[in-house]
Amino acid sequence: MSPIDPGLESIPHYWGDVARQLSVGAALMLVGAPWYANELLTQFPLIIIAAILSVGLAALVNPLMRWVSVFDAMMSCIIAIVYAPWAFYAYQDGEYLMFVLRMAVAIIFLFAFYFNTKTVRAMVLHQFNSRDIEVSEAEKRMVTDAEIMPGSDDLSTDNGNSSSLS
Repeated sequence: MSPIDPGLESIPHYWGDVARQLSVGAALMLVGAPWYANELLTQFPLIIIAAILSVGLAALVNPLMRWVSVFDAMMSCIIAIVYAPWAFYAYQDGEYLMFVLRMAVAIIFLFAFYFNTKTVRAMVLHQFNSRDIEVSEAEKRMVTDAEIMPGSDDLSTDNGNSSSLS
């Protein structure tokens, strides 16, 4: 069973859990930043923004919302494209620790891109759909409400528990 979401392992062609785990590898960007950011003042804010976006999208990945997987795939691709040449620039300058750390980030996000793309392809080709997924009625309502009202900030759902405080 999947350690992240035990109910999703049985869905064929769904690789969102693997992509999520790899995208959380964005923590490597933050941990290694002091060693590979040449100009920490200008590069670190961009690294933080990329890490937050990557982890945020990874937290939203699920088989019911295709757009999240699409954006996660795009984000993974962009990060891999930025970090790979940046690694080779460090290699040319003889900074081998920077090369290894940056290349590790690029490779992690390359694999995340691969698994996100596999998931999006399966969604587009209808190789799995919401009938294959066993989720609670409260989760289905939350996804349906989010698709109907994307700008809604209604957080009043309590996952089916209707208890009163009075």
